[in-house]
Amino acid sequence: MDPKDIPYPKVMMTSKELEDKRGEYEEILSVVQFFSQKVLDSLKGTPLLLAVSDEEGFILHMMGDETIKNTINQLGIRPGVQFTEQAMGTNVVSLSLKHSGLPIQVIGADHYHECLHQIACYAVAFHYTDIGDLLGSLIIMTSVEYQNPLMVTMLSITVDSIERELLLRKQNRQLNIMNQIMMENATNGIIITDKEGRITGFNRTAQSFTGLSKELALCRSVLYLSPMDHYIYDVIQHGKNTKTSRSVLNKRTRTPVLSVYLMLSPFTTNRNISLEHLDNFAILRNVLKRKKGTTTWPTMTI
Repeated sequence: MDPKDIPYPKVMMTSKELEDKRGEYEEILSVVQFFSQKVLDSLKGTPLLLAVSDEEGFILHMMGDETIKNTINQLGIRPGVQFTEQAMGTNVVSLSLKHSGLPIQVIGADHYHECLHQIACYAVAFHYTDIGDLLGSLIIMTSVEYQNPLMVTMLSITVDSIERELLLRKQNRQLNIMNQIMMENATNGIIITDKEGRITGFNRTAQSFTGLSKELALCRSVLYLSPMDHYIYDVIQHGKNTKTSRSVLNKRTRTPVLSVYLMLSPFTTNRNISLEHLDNFAILRNVLKRKKGTTTWPTMTI
């Protein structure tokens, strides 16, 4: 390898392969772009180019300074190319993936090829931290006059934020699947609304209690759930827990169809110490068998 040569990449994805890989990395790229944009915004005025590679060293996305982007594009470096030491010489992408977990910097003459001696590069690999699965590398490129040892620290902090967000999203997906399984198999009817009173959750048992299909109920106002609508709406308005029991009568025969125990409560989260009202849930329980013969409860008509 001649250091005076221009190190053109030897392996490059086709447009279709790059599109497919970006689709596979869609969530990862959205998280990386979000935090990368924060870095660019905080260092506005500094010519920076941020790039993200997959675990094999293929560049998937670039964002930032157009001058640096045009310079490296002339060297054949663009989304879809693969960085390997054999093809590109000493570079931060392959080094960060090889020594994952360690921040890497290659500045000026640290690059093997002379055409890269005016560029300072930094990279840190990122993972799914729960299983240690290597996902790729986040890279910063700038001109040598803007090199700064704090770039490595900033990049490491950004990667930590990316890893935490990716782990949180993964855990939320798993939790959502578990909640859906539990909700759909619950013997009690469960209705969830947002803070505006639109129905966002409606399980099978709630369908049998109300006679409404999930498709009809979702996204509608809770006021659509007559005759229990005003009880749920009261929780939304005042944010108070409510427990009430009602005998539900058939409109035509005026005979009890079922007795429903309503437990309604607002979901809240602790943010900036104060409680913010987020969502509401109602639990409907058929207790007619337990209360057989009881006629003292207030009634609702369906």
